[in-house]
Amino acid sequence: MGIEFIKIIPSFLAGVSVLFMGAPVLGEMVATRAPWFSARASYSPRELGLSFEEVSFRNEDNLLLRGWFFPAETECAPAVLYAPPTSSDQRSGLPMVEMLHDAGYSALLFSYRGHGESEGDPWGFTYGAAESRDVDAAVRFLKEQRGVERIAAVGHSAGAVAVMLSAARNPDINAVV
Repeated sequence: MGIEFIKIIPSFLAGVSVLFMGAPVLGEMVATRAPWFSARASYSPRELGLSFEEVSFRNEDNLLLRGWFFPAETECAPAVLYAPPTSSDQRSGLPMVEMLHDAGYSALLFSYRGHGESEGDPWGFTYGAAESRDVDAAVRFLKEQRGVERIAAVGHSAGAVAVMLSAARNPDINAVV
């Protein structure tokens, strides 16, 4: 019995090693999957049939961030900004725009530094730390350039981290999802 047990120890250790090394990768794959409603996702804002503007604004590192602003039908409407998940850009928020518009909200979808059409290092993703400063810039854009008084921020995966970090220091974010 002792010799048979010794023979399975390497296999057991190899299995445990694979589990510990593979679990974070698998967890990241599951955690950053697009929401269930993205199966119907448009990949162009034109497909929604709503008016929108291509917008750009600078973050504190002077990088130009780009996105789309979908104005509500009323001028004083609150706005919702969308912070995308890991390795995604503003297109991942398109499935929510029609619902937000129908509810009377303006919507801002933007891409972080280094993603989509925004400037920056595409390999410099920080899982929320630097991206939270991009959320700060999006809030400033809504307040200063669009005159929005009430702002909600929606984040998915690393976007949720970015939103929470920004909201912790930014009193202009009135709601977080």
